[in-house]
Amino acid sequence: MATPHKFQHYVPQCYLRHFAHQDKKNGPFYLHAFSKESMNIFDVPVDKVCGAKDFYSLSDDFIQNRKDDSVNSLSLEVDYFAKNDEPQYSETLKEVEGIFKDAIENHKDKLSIDNDLRKAISFHIAIQHLRLPFIREKINQKTDTFLEKITKIVQAGIALEQGKPELADLSLKAKYDKVANHARFGFANIDRVKEYTNSFAEGYWFFFYSFDNNFYTSDIPIQYYQPNNLKGVDRPINYGSEIMFPILPNLLLVSFDRNYYSNYKENDCSLLKANKRLVHFSNYFHMKYAKQFVFSYTGNFDMVFNDEDDKLIKQNIEL
Repeated sequence: MATPHKFQHYVPQCYLRHFAHQDKKNGPFYLHAFSKESMNIFDVPVDKVCGAKDFYSLSDDFIQNRKDDSVNSLSLEVDYFAKNDEPQYSETLKEVEGIFKDAIENHKDKLSIDNDLRKAISFHIAIQHLRLPFIREKINQKTDTFLEKITKIVQAGIALEQGKPELADLSLKAKYDKVANHARFGFANIDRVKEYTNSFAEGYWFFFYSFDNNFYTSDIPIQYYQPNNLKGVDRPINYGSEIMFPILPNLLLVSFDRNYYSNYKENDCSLLKANKRLVHFSNYFHMKYAKQFVFSYTGNFDMVFNDEDDKLIKQNIEL
């Protein structure tokens, strides 16, 4: 029997199910997937993708060095995500879906997103971004560099104090729990999550819909684009940025930096029908920047990328 919670998702199943189909009545959910590695299209169960074995499992050494008896190897996976964040995320997605359906049925040109819901959406987008594997790599690379410098300084001091210069040349490497370090400086860091949440919430939001259900998502659901060669630091919102997040196969949220796109203020939370160029623009980013998998509700992966597509990303979305 498989051990529960061993395959741990960095893209929650509650999100992926919105892009999935259910196998018969009450059967398992499966996705139409495109593999960037094998270049094959296939169906895959939601619980088998966008995760890794023990991705959030804390090491025995880390647990033993903690005085808190409530901490165990699955504290992040079970207590933080499965019991806390993801049920709230699921409810937020359902609420947005309901508001979207109401807007379509009643021919509204804006979604009724109040401040509380806006903060909730932004919070879950922040967590989703900060929990991804490439964010862990960035965080741990910075930690490795910092610890290497500190270790060299300490070695040099001890070598000088003891009159043994050879000590400064020893190859030493500090050990730490990379999972816990990711949590500490990423998704479980209150200040960083707050910064990302506020930054995203402060953008001007536009919701694009398509009755063809043709918005892709991927193992990196949130795509960040900065047009006109405007460079910024590693944040979800920067000057001139556009953040694309497909909430549903037929609903794409784009957040525009309020400083660069100041003329969008009056149209915040507008609901607009997506044209082919907009769908292509969003799907292009998922196909280009996904690490392994791209998902399509319709199973249509017929996008052919060429030089014209590369030129496309140099243009921002025009409303």
